[in-house]
Amino acid sequence: MTNITVSLEWAKKLKEAGWPQGKGYFYRVVDKTWYQEECEPRRRWVAKGYQFYSLPTAEEILRELPQTMDGYRLTIYPIWDVGAWCVTYLAPDHTPHEALEIDYVDKSLANAAAEMWIYLKKNNLLPN
Repeated sequence: MTNITVSLEWAKKLKEAGWPQGKGYFYRVVDKTWYQEECEPRRRWVAKGYQFYSLPTAEEILRELPQTMDGYRLTIYPIWDVGAWCVTYLAPDHTPHEALEIDYVDKSLANAAAEMWIYLKKNNLLPN
């Protein structure tokens, strides 16, 4: 799971930014120890001090990103020489979106996608 889902750090950032925390896979944090598991956070666990963070996959996050923005297309590509992924918006001639001036690179595609989703969410650029 760790190679297709966000890290615990990005799961926390997604939750803070408003990523849905419904059913599915979660990080469950108990006394600074974390577990990845499929569950539904239960009130009794939360009352005991357990923390839960939704654990979305790269695909789940990418499906929530707009496919186009002002004529720029969502573009995802590997950067082979550094072993990372880039998530950005490019024009048809491959120039970057000037207003956004963003591209997110991480060794994990899920983390790079999470960073883009958080940026768009904070800047009110996600569709309702």
